[in-house]
Amino acid sequence: MIKKDFNEFKRRLKILPSAMDIYVTNACNMRCKYCASGALIGNSDIKTLSRAQMTRAIDLFASYVNPALCAKFGGDPAYLREISFTGGEPLLQFNLIQFAVKYIRKKYPWFKMVIFSNGLLLDKKKADFLLKNNVKVIISLDGTKRVNDRERKTRSGASAFEIIMNNLKKLGPKRVRQLHIMATFTSKTIGTLVESVKFFKTLRCKDIHLGLDLYEMWEDEKLKSLKAAFSDFNAYCAGDFLNFMDLKKSWNFNFYFKDKVLASQDLTPSNSFTLSSNGVFYPCDELCVSNAPKEIYGIGNLDEGIDFRKMEKVYRHVKKYVQKYDKINGVNSPIDRYFYSVLRGKNTESYLRNSGKITEIFLAEFSVFVEIEKLCKKMAHDAEFGDFLHKPKYVSNKEIKFFKLAINKRLGNAGDISLSEIRNLADYFLYSRGINKYLEIKCSAEKKYFDIAKAISLYLMFKSKYLGKTVKISFKSPGRNLRQFDSQFLRDNKISIGIK
Repeated sequence: MIKKDFNEFKRRLKILPSAMDIYVTNACNMRCKYCASGALIGNSDIKTLSRAQMTRAIDLFASYVNPALCAKFGGDPAYLREISFTGGEPLLQFNLIQFAVKYIRKKYPWFKMVIFSNGLLLDKKKADFLLKNNVKVIISLDGTKRVNDRERKTRSGASAFEIIMNNLKKLGPKRVRQLHIMATFTSKTIGTLVESVKFFKTLRCKDIHLGLDLYEMWEDEKLKSLKAAFSDFNAYCAGDFLNFMDLKKSWNFNFYFKDKVLASQDLTPSNSFTLSSNGVFYPCDELCVSNAPKEIYGIGNLDEGIDFRKMEKVYRHVKKYVQKYDKINGVNSPIDRYFYSVLRGKNTESYLRNSGKITEIFLAEFSVFVEIEKLCKKMAHDAEFGDFLHKPKYVSNKEIKFFKLAINKRLGNAGDISLSEIRNLADYFLYSRGINKYLEIKCSAEKKYFDIAKAISLYLMFKSKYLGKTVKISFKSPGRNLRQFDSQFLRDNKISIGIK
């Protein structure tokens, strides 16, 4: 795409692409029943990117999201910009992965990198290289042997679970603690949700990612089983909430279900794009793995770059459906379900209406956790806010039991009150002598002040627990509903918030 067209695109959309998914190869050593890449890997014509193609793809992505552009249009490049390697099984082409990772680390060190693998080929050499270069390694595993091998099949017929467990044993605890687990549940396995997470925790990996089969239609009976499983998992999470994160190391809370953040509706339903193993760019994964006609859905190639106008054109009809039925991207992606139904001649409205029902059940059980994750990210990525264990410079030498905190527009001074300034005031109160404290927060109804009030309240919940203190918080905010905090898990953990 010519430069002036891309500049016009940036000005109009006010956001840059955040990620590029690279399908390194369409070859795979597994044949999972629910595999999103089934049409791709089922193709007997094996395609793998060359080193030249890989280099060109990386350079193209970097030209769209270089640090100067990110600072102007999209924030911190180290936080937002990501390249992922997938397939097929990317570790079948480990030499190519090594080349790409070294190239990125040398030329574009601010990029995040992720590799999605089935784990069958992961050994010490591969793990050491990836982890040393700060590549996030995500291994697909659905649960215990009984659960995992029901849906995940190797080409040879061997137990994928046994191979992966043997590989993890050989890697040793230190390496395993740096790996991430990704599990996919179907209507046949959703009842094992709590059981599977408990098993994953015994592996002591760094993180656990949960998701649903992308394309399954959940009819009434299946929705009932989904609701029951989510309800059980909510109770489990509530009881285990304070063990979600080690506050001494990190407090950037991540809920088990990733990618639940609202899709960016002012852009298109997605702000990432995908490179297929044959060198064609698509606006999303589903179009790539379905071998969608490039004449209709392709948005560029490695020679000409990305045609962002065509990307908008492809998404034109999607946006209408996504906004109508489901704006949550990740619980059961409406974007992928839209294209899946269109490409296979299925009823699109039925698929997206079903996606919306799944989302309703998800939010009914987990909206509080989603809200907490958003607030934690807000604080964790605020440069001035500091780390969780930050000790305040000024602390009262008296006991302060009651404290009133006003969060609104600063009067008489330039600029608005900031999250870090509010933290300083809250810490002055929290670190004072005494165990039992009461805080009254009064904030204006404007969203920016309301969000600061919620964030600082969450911070005080965690910090008071860490300091061995009890804080009761009362809100006063005209025209705003704060009842997303009024939940069972807060009560179970003796975190009290009064609503006024």
